[in-house]
Amino acid sequence: MSARMRRMMSLSGVPKRFLSAAPGDFDTGVHLDRSLFLTGPVGTGKTHYLCAVINGMKSRRAATGCLFVSVVDLLARVRACYSPGPDQESEQEIVRRYSEVDVLCLDDLGAAKSTDWAVQVLCQIIDFRYREEKLTVISSNLSLAEIDKQIDARIASRIAGMCELLALEGADRRI
Repeated sequence: MSARMRRMMSLSGVPKRFLSAAPGDFDTGVHLDRSLFLTGPVGTGKTHYLCAVINGMKSRRAATGCLFVSVVDLLARVRACYSPGPDQESEQEIVRRYSEVDVLCLDDLGAAKSTDWAVQVLCQIIDFRYREEKLTVISSNLSLAEIDKQIDARIASRIAGMCELLALEGADRRI
């Protein structure tokens, strides 16, 4: 991968560890023409898969806006809006950026504590993307039924309505 391509990938939020992740790394038979919900135990490659998707999109359509963000980091960025500082983005600007981007990869839904505030922020983003039919790829250790019970029924319903389900299985790939 060229230095230019690596810079472009890192601007999309793809972590350094996954800059070389490629769609061919997985043989799932899933073609990303529809939003996707990845579920499975810890270490089965969900984050790797998300990064492979976004890297594949970036290499095919460099002009397309693609963003990768973990839900924990997204909520921390929004929370930081309330700390005074120069050039601080507003909550509305951050929510708009992640709502409106062409392709959004949300990693590790369910890893952040489910406060009313966190659910509201996630609901805004996911609901906008659902209504506007924006390509969204979400990973979670939780099933849709667990998201319904532990996070929010509206979020689970929208994910079910817009996403193809892909369950990754197997041993922890990190070990």
